[in-house]
Amino acid sequence: MNKIFKYELKRLVFSKFFMVVSAITILFSFYTLNTKIIKGVGFTAPFSKWSYSGFLCEVQPFLLLILIFFTTMLFTKNEDLVKEITLATPISYTKYFAVKILSISAAYFLIAAISILISMIFYVMTFQFTNFVYFILPTLLILLPNFVFVFGISLYLGNKKLTWLYILIPIILILSFLNFNTSPFLDIFTKGFVWHTPCTLPIGADGDAIFKVSVSFILSRIFLIALGLLGFVYTVKVTND
Repeated sequence: MNKIFKYELKRLVFSKFFMVVSAITILFSFYTLNTKIIKGVGFTAPFSKWSYSGFLCEVQPFLLLILIFFTTMLFTKNEDLVKEITLATPISYTKYFAVKILSISAAYFLIAAISILISMIFYVMTFQFTNFVYFILPTLLILLPNFVFVFGISLYLGNKKLTWLYILIPIILILSFLNFNTSPFLDIFTKGFVWHTPCTLPIGADGDAIFKVSVSFILSRIFLIALGLLGFVYTVKVTND
């Protein structure tokens, strides 16, 4: 199973698509940091937790689109041929599907890591800022729930019909431009949370708005994770039947 995982991950990482999106990720991350985040978010410093959250909000839709494209590879005719060859080995279809999910997840996090690495280089070179542990909480709160949600939904839709995945792409793009600052449950990409909340919070000892997360925001992230996990469970169950 470990050999199959390494093989599947290599297929993704050494593909032309991965190389192209990696290059685009570097350019897009650098552009976002230099044009939007350098000004700060919500009247906070560019290296505050709020500003870094703003950076994550900007690059997140792009990362999720890459995730959807990775997921489409699970349901193509070419994948059916690879599946037949793989299933000729002593591995169940459930384990095979689990390996595919793990390899796509690993490839996604590699792309996300590239974006985060670019942000670190930017902060060191521009502000001599190196306290990156400071950004762990915003990264987990913003990237992880949406990864689980979009991946789970993508698996569910792709298993129904590949066309639904291509329809999901413009929906993600449209939602990424919307700013729901009234309800965290509608604010999937957390733009409302990041861009509006700092203006409503008291100033901390560092001169920036304190980084405070409401209970409703936490519940909204748990809700997204739950929906995504349902998509995973349903897809695995259907493929196992």
